[in-house]
Amino acid sequence: MTPDVTFDQLLLDATELYVAGNIVGARTRIDKALARHPGEPRALSLLANILVAQRDHASATAIFKQLLMQFPGEPALHFKLGCEYFAQGDIHLGYAEVEQAVLSDPSNQEAVSFYQQVRRMLGLPMIGNVVDLSPELNELLSSVRSVLATHPATQTPVLNEDPEPEHADEGMMIDADMTPMPGSEFTPSPVSRVTQRDNRATDRLCVLDIHPGPHLVFTPECVKIPVNGSWFVREKLVLCWHMGLSIVPAQERFRGQAGDRKITSEVTGDLVECQGRGVVSLVPTEKCMFMGFNLEDSPLYIMEERVVAFAGELKWENGWLRGESHKVPLISFRGRGSVIIQLPGRLYSVPLPEEEYLIASIERLVGWDGYVVAQYSHSSFIQVAGSGSLLLQS
Repeated sequence: MTPDVTFDQLLLDATELYVAGNIVGARTRIDKALARHPGEPRALSLLANILVAQRDHASATAIFKQLLMQFPGEPALHFKLGCEYFAQGDIHLGYAEVEQAVLSDPSNQEAVSFYQQVRRMLGLPMIGNVVDLSPELNELLSSVRSVLATHPATQTPVLNEDPEPEHADEGMMIDADMTPMPGSEFTPSPVSRVTQRDNRATDRLCVLDIHPGPHLVFTPECVKIPVNGSWFVREKLVLCWHMGLSIVPAQERFRGQAGDRKITSEVTGDLVECQGRGVVSLVPTEKCMFMGFNLEDSPLYIMEERVVAFAGELKWENGWLRGESHKVPLISFRGRGSVIIQLPGRLYSVPLPEEEYLIASIERLVGWDGYVVAQYSHSSFIQVAGSGSLLLQS
């Protein structure tokens, strides 16, 4: 194949301008180079570095993800991607990528040192030497420190306990208030609740009004969702739906890309997307109850099997909490919206101690909210540190 002299010259010019600190000029040249050869790895790598210099961290993240698909396991790419996650305040994903880089290339002293200092901020033991870091990495460490110091746990569940003494064998009823989805044409209004049961056997019959209302109706035993756009739900929990809704299977999302694996559970079924305008009603599996979260930008991580519905202005993707011989599937959420889970018992939100780590049983794990790092280093326990709350079940 004949060499593209123009492309090579543009790439060389862009590199020289970038090294000289002329970021605008470098960006102009590299855009022209990529117009000639879209997706060329050297040009993409330089563009990512230029975007980092321009503090366009979201775009840089997307490019590093794209490069990792071409060069999976490359330590330098994992480290750069981790730094971009940190720059955007995602402590968990940033830590996971940097840790992958360090495990793959322990000879990179700067990466190891950065990793150790993040561990120290999180209250985790340091396991390596610390060397001087570049000004850029020191600035990033300061940003991480600020995130951990100022994180508000905005999506901690709002739980109102309604004991039913006459039904002690059925346990406590726990309601989690949910607001209408962002972007809905309806204005927020109080949550409607179904009438509480009494002792009469005839009250095991429930009459459900399927007509769309102005807001989501939420109880631990039933959720009626007014869909105006899109909701993700579990198919086995769908009681019925009404009006013009189409059902599309949902595929896993990993590093911003759709995968081939469908998200499924033996208990709750496949995750599907309800699209259009109408109403869908969900009921939990036997001996379980619904609980809900309102998200306000800070991250939420929930075990995949516990997630039953979500919608809103959310970025979500699949991931894993990895151990030596195990891995636990998770779904992460960022943005504004609502997430509904189901549990067989109570939900406990445990705030993390500052600069110390918390140990909990993996069997009780539901997830966590906030800027948190979790390590699954033992077959029965997890270590968690950071700024936020650990979510556990009884």
